[in-house]
Amino acid sequence: MALAQIITSIFSHTKGVRHAGPPAMPAVGGGNAGAKRGNGIYASGRGGGVPRSGYRLHRAHEVAERSLATTDKVANPVPTPAPSGFASFGLTSVVLVLICSLVACRTDRRESFYPTFADADKDGAITHGWIPGYLPASSQAIHEVHDISPSTEWCAFEFLPSDSQSLQKNLKRVDVLAPWVRDVPSPRVPWWPGMLEGKLDTEKIHRAGFELYVVEVPETSVTTAIYLFVVDWPKGRAFFYSTRE
Repeated sequence: MALAQIITSIFSHTKGVRHAGPPAMPAVGGGNAGAKRGNGIYASGRGGGVPRSGYRLHRAHEVAERSLATTDKVANPVPTPAPSGFASFGLTSVVLVLICSLVACRTDRRESFYPTFADADKDGAITHGWIPGYLPASSQAIHEVHDISPSTEWCAFEFLPSDSQSLQKNLKRVDVLAPWVRDVPSPRVPWWPGMLEGKLDTEKIHRAGFELYVVEVPETSVTTAIYLFVVDWPKGRAFFYSTRE
């Protein structure tokens, strides 16, 4: 780059000399023959000689211009063209497929609300096993959400304190939680209490007025449904979380 600039600078200062130099001497014998006999001052040319000093400067200028052009290509490469419409369409398609896959992953979850136990029964929630049939018949404001894979469920409901016998006789009170219900994942719904998320603090639950119970229901020869019930008997409030062992 520096050499090319120096040569160009020399050419710019001597340009006037090349064009306004001494007049060409007439060729002796005409044509190129005279130029050849001109003691090396003139270069061969049609119609007379060309001064050798000007010819050399002209060639140096051409070399300098070529060098500058090459350097400019390296310093300023041709921009890479933008992706074609086909490529953009392909990228958009990939993004849409990923979004649809994420949405499809959430279709395994279902959330339901039943004003009464009878409404849950009418909807088939008891037949399908999402609502235990031994809940009090007076149960109301039943919130339920479940995931099919993995098979987990969260439920909250209210009942009349005087109508708790059917529930009590199916529950087994525990003071120490089994490993599979000791850590409860969050259902991410507003009606599920924060104290029943994550690693459960049984003392904190007791101080809030709730008792802990477990129900185990064999489903197949290799799986058992485990229900963790948290019940406030005097106020008629209860929650349960279920998973599979």
